[in-house]
Amino acid sequence: MVSSSEPGYAFRIAKGERRAYAIGAAIVIAASLVAVGAQQRGLARSREAFRNRSSAIAIAVREGLASPIEAVRTVPPYFAASGLVEADEFRVFVEPMLSMHPAITRVAFAPRILSAGRTTAESLARSSGFPDFAVRERYADGTLGPSRGRDSYLPILYCEPECAGARGLDLGTGMAGEGSVARHALTSREVTLDSRSWLRGGAERSGRVTVFAPLAMRDPESDDPRIPRSGVACIEVDVARAIGAATRHLDPNTTRLEILDTTQPRAELRLFQSSPGRRARPSESTEYVERFRVHGRTLAMRFSATPGTLGAGPLPILVAVSGVLLGVATTLAILFATRARRLRAEVEASKQLGPYRLIRRIGQGGMGTVYEAEHALLRRPTAVKVISDAQASPDALERFDREAKLTSQLTHPNTIVVFDFGRTESGVFYYAMEFIRGFTLDDVVRMGGAQPPARVVHILKQIAGSLAEAHATGFVHRDVKPSNVMVCTRGGAHDFVKVLDFGLVKDVFGDDVSALSNAGLTIGTPRYMAPEVFVDAKPPTPAADVYGVGAIAHYLLTGRELIEGTTMSAIIAHHATGAAVAPSIRLGHSSTIPADLDALVLRCLARDSTIRPANGEELRRALDTIAVAAWTEAEARSAQIGHDERYPGAVVDFSADDTLAIDSHARMRGPSSGKDGERAA
Repeated sequence: MVSSSEPGYAFRIAKGERRAYAIGAAIVIAASLVAVGAQQRGLARSREAFRNRSSAIAIAVREGLASPIEAVRTVPPYFAASGLVEADEFRVFVEPMLSMHPAITRVAFAPRILSAGRTTAESLARSSGFPDFAVRERYADGTLGPSRGRDSYLPILYCEPECAGARGLDLGTGMAGEGSVARHALTSREVTLDSRSWLRGGAERSGRVTVFAPLAMRDPESDDPRIPRSGVACIEVDVARAIGAATRHLDPNTTRLEILDTTQPRAELRLFQSSPGRRARPSESTEYVERFRVHGRTLAMRFSATPGTLGAGPLPILVAVSGVLLGVATTLAILFATRARRLRAEVEASKQLGPYRLIRRIGQGGMGTVYEAEHALLRRPTAVKVISDAQASPDALERFDREAKLTSQLTHPNTIVVFDFGRTESGVFYYAMEFIRGFTLDDVVRMGGAQPPARVVHILKQIAGSLAEAHATGFVHRDVKPSNVMVCTRGGAHDFVKVLDFGLVKDVFGDDVSALSNAGLTIGTPRYMAPEVFVDAKPPTPAADVYGVGAIAHYLLTGRELIEGTTMSAIIAHHATGAAVAPSIRLGHSSTIPADLDALVLRCLARDSTIRPANGEELRRALDTIAVAAWTEAEARSAQIGHDERYPGAVVDFSADDTLAIDSHARMRGPSSGKDGERAA
């Protein structure tokens, strides 16, 4: 032992203190390094979130621009079907377009007039109510005067609403010495866009674009400008109005958006600016740029984060709530209690099908009948699907066999499990799958209306997981809709999702070509089919399944169908020309939907399939980035108990629904197929 009076005692105390200080300093340094690392990771996450939000808004901006711009395509068919177009007739034609698309500020028609017929055309136009009509051009000093001699002219004849200085202006002369965009559209026979206004006496106006569409050439030529032989139709679009709905998701205090025409990099033209006024140019780390082509022009959307708005934020705190709330005994008790319900007259309790004892019929669908059953030895609750003799055509048997084989290859927990399939000695085809007690998403919305965003994301992630496995295996479901998705209880976990009815599944890697895959035959549910599949009869891809998930998300968030039309013609019109409305806009002021979830739904519903997540896995990863509170087991149990109280004893509903096989060629040949479709839809 060393006493306090012995030599070296003070030295040992000092050495111990130094060691303590060193350890403390090491801990401080380590903690600082961890904090710095967390700060950097948080900042990186913040920047990634900024880019994701910007990308989602960019998709909505493109959709907003596309709708009014593509409206110009409706004008050439109108002229092609008309022998002579008077001013009043043109005005009546244009009024609905202006009402439907507030972003369209003007619509005009410019006939092609040959040099030899110029005098006659001017005279006829004056006698038709335009006494001052003359083919004019804008000179270098900005004044208007008679157009100089050319082989042909494109003077504006009709313009709605009226625009001073526009009538007679030759669109074929170009602007500021440049080549004529209108003449290029006429000669190339393509819709062409110019990032300037041509319908205001030729003057440029920032924030408005003009779109030109060529009219088909018709013979013989005529000097009467009211007879549409050849020429261009053009519309003027206000960019700010067109993208107004998309920019509502922009926070002006944190993000600035500019839309530029960058076709000529040295002469960029600004079409839109969310926050006018000068600001310091941000660094690349706080800027997101997305470029896209629109009818010959290259447009760029530049999102800039306001300095100081991107930060690491607080460190995330993860709270996990888990536990098994219902044991195996309780689950079995529920299953056996519900089995005591009334049996259907069509199936006797003792009827045997292979190793399965059929209890009662629970549904009738297009591909057969479904029974509640149990395995004779294992006593395992089972659903058995049987194809009857009346339905046993060669094509039906081929599809039935493919359904069983393909579905049996899928093992994801959110995909319905196929236990067995085969043919009995009596020639009856069947397959057995797990028996589910729960509710379809149609039931959930009918009983509870619009669902909380947290629950919707929880459900969508499970659907995406099921589809991700199918897509990775090379399968496309082709009929994703609310009635094919169920929520149930599994192992005490509530709101567990099961994706049903892979009977329409298609092997996109294989060569399975049957009567149900022939050209012109489209299979699915019209309200939830992707536009490219329903309108253009293109082969379904994983992106088509993603569209169905987007329609389900819209239905769950709003409590209303994405397409509310009750006739097939209304559904066709929506798929052909309609644009999806954001769920938050559908709900109005009562919306609590996060902006990034809102944007992801719109992305899934994009008409352009390349804009959507490519498959279930990309959709699942996108859902993981949604900033929404976790849907807890307690909330899930409460919601499901509420469903049980409103709709006790529910089981999986395999009944026939609005799944259709639509011959798109026959639909275009005559109205009879549409009539049948209206009854089915």
